[in-house]
Amino acid sequence: MCLFQGDFSEPCEAVRGERRGGGTGPSGTMGKLHGCVLIAGTGTIAYGFTSDGREARAAGAGPVLGDWGSGYGISAQALTAVVRAYDGRGPETVLTNNILDFLGLASPDELIGWTYEDQSWARIADILPVVVESAEAGDEVANKILHNSVGELASSVKAVVQRLALSGEDGKDLFPLVMVGKVLEANQRWDIGKEVISCVTKTYPGAYPIHPEVEPAVGAALLAWNAIASELDGDLRAAA
Repeated sequence: MCLFQGDFSEPCEAVRGERRGGGTGPSGTMGKLHGCVLIAGTGTIAYGFTSDGREARAAGAGPVLGDWGSGYGISAQALTAVVRAYDGRGPETVLTNNILDFLGLASPDELIGWTYEDQSWARIADILPVVVESAEAGDEVANKILHNSVGELASSVKAVVQRLALSGEDGKDLFPLVMVGKVLEANQRWDIGKEVISCVTKTYPGAYPIHPEVEPAVGAALLAWNAIASELDGDLRAAA
C-alpha cells in the first residue's frame, strides 16, 4: 500500500513510508525525531514517529476511500457542488462560472464530459486554486468545502498524535508538526495550513508547525531514505 500520495498523479509504490528499522524523523533533517508530518498535495496523509521507533498513519488511502482534505478531494467536492447547483439539488455558487472559465468550458454539461475523459488525480486537483479564490471572494459553498477540509486534515493529525501519545500524558508536550504540500500553502486570505494548526492546537497546544521548503514527493523520498538507511544500519550492526 502506498503511504505517501502528495503531489502524485498515481500511487507511489516505490516511495514507501512503512519501516521495519529504528525510528526516524519527519523533518527532512535525517535525524531521529518525535513528531508528525502532514502531507497535503494531490492526496494527503498524516504520519507520526516516536523516538523509540513507533509509528502511526491516518488517511492516505486514496480518493475512493476519502482523502477529502487533499487537493483532489477539495476539487472533487467543488465539481460536485457545480453539478448539484446545475441540477437544482444544491445552492447556487460562483464555483460554477469560475471553474467553467478556468477550464474553458461553456456549461456544466460539458463539465461532466471533461471530468470523465481523464480521471487522473492531479488533473482534478489543479482546480484547487479556483476553489480557494472563490472562498476568498465570499462564496459560501467554497468556504464550506474548505472548512470541512480543514477539519479532515486536522482530524488525521489528531488521530496520529493520540495513537502515539506525541503530546505526553497531559496532552501539552511539545512536538513538531511538519507541513508539506500545496494545500497547506498560505493564500491571500484563506490559509488552510494556518487553520489546520489552529484546529490541532485547540486539542494539542504543544504542536508547533514546521514548513520545510520541499515538495511532497521530496519529503516522502526523504522519509523512505531514512527508513532504508536505518534498516541498513541495523543490519550492519547485527553483522558486526
